[in-house]
Amino acid sequence: MPFLQRLETTSIEMIRPVLKEESRYYRAQDNRKQREHRISEQSDGLDLAQLQSQARETDPDLIATRLDALDSEQNELEQQRNAAFSRSGAIRESLRKIENDEAALKAAAEIESCRAEMAHAAEEWAQARIQTLVLTHVAKRQRLESSNPLLRAAERLFSSLTCGRYQKLVIDDEGKTPKLSGMLQNEKMVCASAMSEGTRDQLYLSLRLAALEQARMRGFTLPFIADDLFITFDEARAEAGFATLNSIARHQQILFMTHHTHLAEMAGQFGATRHSV
Repeated sequence: MPFLQRLETTSIEMIRPVLKEESRYYRAQDNRKQREHRISEQSDGLDLAQLQSQARETDPDLIATRLDALDSEQNELEQQRNAAFSRSGAIRESLRKIENDEAALKAAAEIESCRAEMAHAAEEWAQARIQTLVLTHVAKRQRLESSNPLLRAAERLFSSLTCGRYQKLVIDDEGKTPKLSGMLQNEKMVCASAMSEGTRDQLYLSLRLAALEQARMRGFTLPFIADDLFITFDEARAEAGFATLNSIARHQQILFMTHHTHLAEMAGQFGATRHSV
């Protein structure tokens, strides 16, 4: 067959994997187009690039504050709507007891007034609900696209202190309490509470050093006092810890205090000045 000859093969079985990959590629393209179409239908006339630009320019802290305000406004509107429904029910009950036309007209007017209030409250509630959904979606995308400078700095230090065993730090804020986890080389996630004592010490040290680094970038250079930090570290991670402190010592003073001789000797290998007390 000319098609097989162009592929330099005579067996249809040899090109089946290629055909399968091509099919998967086109299915993925169709899924992407469908998702972009759904986003476009709910974008108020904005294209995908404009939506992405607005999401990147949005401050997550302002979104959270706005979401809280919208939740409060939504609750208030729901209370108003429920109160309007209750009032409407009471008026209908009164209407059934009315025996003269004058009272009936008055009750009817009150019912129409309640209906107008209910319609207005329902419209405001719907607008608040739509804004809440949109802001929630933007906030989720912002978390995925944005990078926390402190977390990224701690991630780099944590990877160095663990000799590359951990690659990333991730904050899971889906539950009531945010949880900090580390991702291993095999992409398995390990929460801080499940780490060994030594690894937790390395995690907390990386967060402390990252905070100092952020402070230094804002113009506040503070000395770092380390009191027997590495007693839970094995030899390889202790060396990695001294290497990390040595790099930081180029910018700020490091005071490392220990009563362990082998740690003092190891610190000397990195150029530390030894003082006995």
